Amino acid sequence: MRLRALMTARRRSLDSVARRSRDAGTPISRATVYNLITAAGSPRRETLVSFLRGCGVPPREQIRWLTTFDLVYRPR
Repeated sequence: MRLRALMTARRRSLDSVARRSRDAGTPISRATVYNLITAAGSPRRETLVSFLRGCGVPPREQIRWLTTFDLVYRPR
């Protein structure tokens, strides 16, 4: 839900996130963006970074997202 909210708040479409992630050098597909915002499966950390870059999230703000990701998805 939070990833979808982020994408909406940044006024990004599936296509624009995929395109901007590619432009940032960390490409993800439109289908991967869709899977992230619908919570289909467990994302990889690198995929989240690509998504955040595609949404235009500044590096300092990305740290907060990645810290939360690490807490939720850390190996047990």
